[in-house]
Amino acid sequence: MKRKYRAKSKKIDRSLYKELFKNIEEVKAYVGCSADLVVRHFFLGKNQSKYAAIIYMDGMVDLRAVEELMAHSDSVSIDRDVWAKAQTYFEQFGEITEIEHFQKMLNHLLQGHAICIVDGFPCCIGVDISQWAERQIEESNVEKVIRGPKEAFLENVRVNTSLIRRRLNDENLWFESRTLGKRTKTKVVLGYLNGVADEAVLAELRTRLDRINTDAINSGGELEELIQDQFYTPFPTVYSTERPDTVTSQILEGKIAIMVDGTPFVLVVPALMVQFFQSAEDYAQRADIGSAIRLLRYLSVLFALLTPSLYIAFTTYHQELIPFNLLVSLTAQSEV
Repeated sequence: MKRKYRAKSKKIDRSLYKELFKNIEEVKAYVGCSADLVVRHFFLGKNQSKYAAIIYMDGMVDLRAVEELMAHSDSVSIDRDVWAKAQTYFEQFGEITEIEHFQKMLNHLLQGHAICIVDGFPCCIGVDISQWAERQIEESNVEKVIRGPKEAFLENVRVNTSLIRRRLNDENLWFESRTLGKRTKTKVVLGYLNGVADEAVLAELRTRLDRINTDAINSGGELEELIQDQFYTPFPTVYSTERPDTVTSQILEGKIAIMVDGTPFVLVVPALMVQFFQSAEDYAQRADIGSAIRLLRYLSVLFALLTPSLYIAFTTYHQELIPFNLLVSLTAQSEV
């Protein structure tokens, strides 16, 4: 069975119609009559004098807010200045955006906003009542600690920024948001401490993000490949963590956090080799204990790198340096 409306891929750079039904039909055409598109009609005004409709994507909005919006729509007084009265009414339910262009309306719709259209006006109102299922804040599964916070980032980028803001209550903690991916339109947020972060590094990061031209950004790993200096290297050049306390500590040191919506891991740049020898639990210990544990990690890596090569050098080329009894034991073991 063929669809009645045929989806279009090109952008629509035009204003909305005054007629409510024309706008609804156009929305259906551009989303291919998608099964999760919901259109509900209602009247505004005490005498039900203005015909209106609310459009949203099922599963992405707060349905209780939608029901309340429609239930009290007859309480609106629209005798004069209808559009201003309608805006005042809708802003009770969430942040509103006045939209005049069709493409902007589609973008807000697909981001989880409810689109309210009033018949007779060549514009609409986007109400931010977005809400979708997400897991609760849980303990980190990868970076577990005995002492220290148990919280980990979620897939919701706004929850992640709030976890950082709660730990770093400073007016110089700035978040910059941008959208990447022509089709996924993934929200990417930069977090840094203004006046502490290196402006040259920040400018370079902005440049690398702005020149990304791709259809999709689905995870932080994809973004990492597009912004890192060297691709063919065994050494990581971008630090990744799921702990808010670790990111907060890195921001205080002048690093820049990169949060990708839909990913519970946050990227931190620039990354230094010493960061990979640190643990979130180091900050929960006394300074001398934390420093001793970190020094022990350095020594362990040093021994892990040098011990095999020293063993091969002694047993193969410098056997005279090995005590005779130990050499006999090693030879007997190798023969077995």
